[in-house]
Amino acid sequence: MRRVFVLFLTLTLLAPGTSLAWTAMSSCGWGNYTAWPNANPDTTWHYSTPYSSNDLSVSTVLQVFQDSFDEWGSPGCSSFNADQGPDTTVDPAGWDSGNATGFYESSFPPSLGSGTLAVTFPSWDSSCNLLNANMAVNGYHHTWVQGSGGNDLQSVVTHEFGHWLGLTHTSWPGATMRAAYSGGIGWQELSCDDTDAVCTLYPSGGTSCDQDDDCPCGTPCVSGWCGGVQSPGTGDDDDDDDDDDDDGAPSPGSCAGALETSVEWEPNNSHQSGQVNSITSYGGDLTISAETWCLNNGSTWTGDVDWFVVTLPCADQARFTTNWSGWSDIDFFVYDTSENEIARNDDEDYWGPANAEAYANGTLRIAVACWTGLPVDYTLEIDFYPWGPGDFGDDDDDDDGWPGDDDDSTSPPPPPPGDNDHEAEDDDASTDDDDDSAPDEPGGRDFVSDCEGCDQVLNTSSDAALLLVSPLFFVRRRRGA
Repeated sequence: MRRVFVLFLTLTLLAPGTSLAWTAMSSCGWGNYTAWPNANPDTTWHYSTPYSSNDLSVSTVLQVFQDSFDEWGSPGCSSFNADQGPDTTVDPAGWDSGNATGFYESSFPPSLGSGTLAVTFPSWDSSCNLLNANMAVNGYHHTWVQGSGGNDLQSVVTHEFGHWLGLTHTSWPGATMRAAYSGGIGWQELSCDDTDAVCTLYPSGGTSCDQDDDCPCGTPCVSGWCGGVQSPGTGDDDDDDDDDDDDGAPSPGSCAGALETSVEWEPNNSHQSGQVNSITSYGGDLTISAETWCLNNGSTWTGDVDWFVVTLPCADQARFTTNWSGWSDIDFFVYDTSENEIARNDDEDYWGPANAEAYANGTLRIAVACWTGLPVDYTLEIDFYPWGPGDFGDDDDDDDGWPGDDDDSTSPPPPPPGDNDHEAEDDDASTDDDDDSAPDEPGGRDFVSDCEGCDQVLNTSSDAALLLVSPLFFVRRRRGA
């Protein structure tokens, strides 16, 4: 029978820590500390909408929370990663299974004390596997800012998420996990003690660094590597004189990162509400889980047009695929940064998958709409060549792949052989080649002009609550893991 141990950890304005260096919440045998089971992501967090901040906008809070989690994955030696899940209504002050985050504004549990800035509630089993965690910020006794000039939310939440991933307090000078917060933004970045902790609980084997604090204490950052030692699998490891890596790291300019995933955030209907999903990719194959509302008669597209604005750090040949099951006809349209259509699939398909290919770079605007059928769940995938999840490019010196992929080239692969105009063809003489009675553009619907929220995302000047997505594997430093 599973045993669950609970411990609440509060961050106060007083009470210094008692440990000499970093400490895990529990130890279950030699070298086995409290941590989330190995997975991608290690943990998923949810924002509890009834528990919002009175001081900061929702979009600011979501960004701060994700940045705080990402800081724990930023050292090259850390594999920790966290992903934002759908919103919840779970109380963030408790040991339920919600993985909820939020603010207490109208009250705060007296038992925790008015000096408490935030509190985290983790639970783990007898093998030290973390099962769930909730985190509540005290907005009843304290006001919050983003940055200096008050209680910096990112500093405090970065500390709280250290508890979330398995740590208790330390007395190491300047460490994010010290118990006494005196203001400022110093805890936004990890100390060497924090780095040592997260890299012990979630090791990646990497050594890349930007500064000494990116390495365990006592090990300096030398020429971008902890101790000056380049980690295995981050350079030319293919037994020839060319640097084509073979380690899953993307070549400059190519999209060869690790797998990424996201879940559609509602509302997502630019045509009716001006809301879109904004996704920042880190260069890996991306899968988006979503739902569209159909109930049409096959004479027009549904009013529920799902919009995804995806920003890429790379350029590569991509295959766009929608997949669903059910008697519904799902179409999609892909536009580039200049609003030119680069791919579409509006075939008369009543069962997935449906796909189209194009060369993708910069910011993509992708519209998904239903032509006819019932409301349906679907996935939208962006798969970079070579096709298949987690392929990381063909750089294994076996000379397979497309012509031009010679295992030593850093150039993106060429378009696939054969017809590459990405148009659906129905083998008749009409200009309407999409089999669903809707004419091709021009003359068809100009979806991209309907995307009222797209420019808002690209300008990033609004506080609208847009989707903030983290990849399944986050690495801040491009030099290596």
